[in-house]
Amino acid sequence: MRTLAVLTLLLASLLVGDPAGAAAPRIVTVALPVPAGYTGSAEDINSSGQVAGSVERGATRQPVRWDGSTRVDLPIGELPAGGAAEINDAGTVFGIVGGGAGTYNFARLWRADGSTEDCAAGYYFTGLLRLNERDQSVLETSQPRGGGSNGVLFCPAVGHVTPTGGYFVRAYGIDDAGRVGGGTVFVAERKHRPTIVRPGADPVYLPIPEGTAGHVYDFGPAGTVVGALGQPTLSSGSSGVWGFTLIPEQAVVWVGDRMIRLGTLGGPTSAPLTTGRGVNRIGDIVGTSVTASGQTHGFRWRLGRMTDIGTLGGPSSTPAAVDDLGQIVGTSTTESGETHAFLWTGGRMIDLAPGETASTATAINNRGQIAGSITTADGTRPVVWTVRR
Repeated sequence: MRTLAVLTLLLASLLVGDPAGAAAPRIVTVALPVPAGYTGSAEDINSSGQVAGSVERGATRQPVRWDGSTRVDLPIGELPAGGAAEINDAGTVFGIVGGGAGTYNFARLWRADGSTEDCAAGYYFTGLLRLNERDQSVLETSQPRGGGSNGVLFCPAVGHVTPTGGYFVRAYGIDDAGRVGGGTVFVAERKHRPTIVRPGADPVYLPIPEGTAGHVYDFGPAGTVVGALGQPTLSSGSSGVWGFTLIPEQAVVWVGDRMIRLGTLGGPTSAPLTTGRGVNRIGDIVGTSVTASGQTHGFRWRLGRMTDIGTLGGPSSTPAAVDDLGQIVGTSTTESGETHAFLWTGGRMIDLAPGETASTATAINNRGQIAGSITTADGTRPVVWTVRR
């Protein structure tokens, strides 16, 4: 049954995602409600159209969930700041609450029944927040509660995971089986290895060519794993916390013990998305690559072929998410130098907010609903675009 579902999606995507000459879809824009005097942003959207994001004014930042035209403020108590990052199909929202940068912050789950659960806490969250369909979530921190090295923290709390002999320095994605993908630095060996961890199990280090470094970014269908090869760097921030970062040079996918290089758009480098929304159920992978002319364009990789999705007239485009039909959303520069949200469908890129100062698109569901924001002279407001055919 799973194979049949994937084949059905692939056939549907061939009808929607690629045919040249098809009529452009109609885009309907709906502004999400915010309190008077506030700005806002929409970060994620689930399969039923519920949106997670935040509204803010000055130092006050309130996490919210929009159920259609209804705004639901997610409780943060007396704390001054919070933000909602992801929402799953059950309506559970994952985000952070606390005093803001440089203060003690908590990861929080807001469930659809109104209950909440506080999880990991620390001073130095890196900003990663990922949530799967089983209400399991993950974030990374360089200073977990009680001290310790860089690592990944699970929510609901099951402990701080650092692979033996190394530092699990970046975590990018969690699948519905609870596997977390990232990278481990082995300082003594001067190696940076792509790693999969899960609570109660030994880390899995994926194969890479000798003398290279790698990272896991996301998980695909049938056990495939998406990541990149690159060069590791070591740096320290103003807080004095050391950090390891991989500079991606080549997007790859692992199928079992086999690693496949995805190639580039003619330039030297390519990289998959790090948003956790860059792989769909039929195995499409999206990311960015340098072109032969030196520009950076978004790409879609499908069945061994990398496609340049182009731009809105400017030099660059950056995907943010792909749906199961292969439709892509993200941001692109325009001919006039502005940054606008786009939808790539039917082999063409469509400006979602023509005439506006700036816009972003962050997520898309399989109903053709896109979460994002539009910036005008009055500030930034959250919106949902809907694709009509």
